[in-house]
Amino acid sequence: MTYKPAYIRPHLVPFLFNEFDGVEKISDSKRIKIVKLSNCSSLGRWLTRALVMNNNIKTPSYHIFLSIDVRPGRIQKLGNFYIKNKNETQLLRLSEEDNYLMNQLLEDMFRITLHYFITAYRLDREEATPTIIDAIREYMEMYELYEFGFDEEGIRRLYYRTLKSGKLKRLQARAANRVHNYL
Repeated sequence: MTYKPAYIRPHLVPFLFNEFDGVEKISDSKRIKIVKLSNCSSLGRWLTRALVMNNNIKTPSYHIFLSIDVRPGRIQKLGNFYIKNKNETQLLRLSEEDNYLMNQLLEDMFRITLHYFITAYRLDREEATPTIIDAIREYMEMYELYEFGFDEEGIRRLYYRTLKSGKLKRLQARAANRVHNYL
């Protein structure tokens, strides 16, 4: 089995950058955040299980390196995982299948957050009743989704599908493999 450095889908990087706590720095026109991830967290336990099953490596923690190029016109967003093992830091290497599954888990978090954001946005605005499109635009701006080809109509359809099927259904049913725009 081939192991490659674990990566995060680019459209998820701004989402994780905003939602994870970590040490943030600006360097060479890039915003960088280093997030410590405990192996006792749900994501950390999943990674530990994947590592032990494949490489027989145990580690006390992981680090997620998130980088966003802030130069105008650039959309480079990178996300990688690192492990610290015996005072040595190295890229986390996963099988292609494990990396796919990890990104699906992060995608699930992203979509569930999207649904609750839109619902809360509409309930929180007392002065005027915002539309779903208003909420979607705010979410897309917050997480820089326009840069990755996401569109308001696609997210609106996703929101209504989620309303009909259940907010957490994605966690219990087979996730659709829609690579185009990651939706």
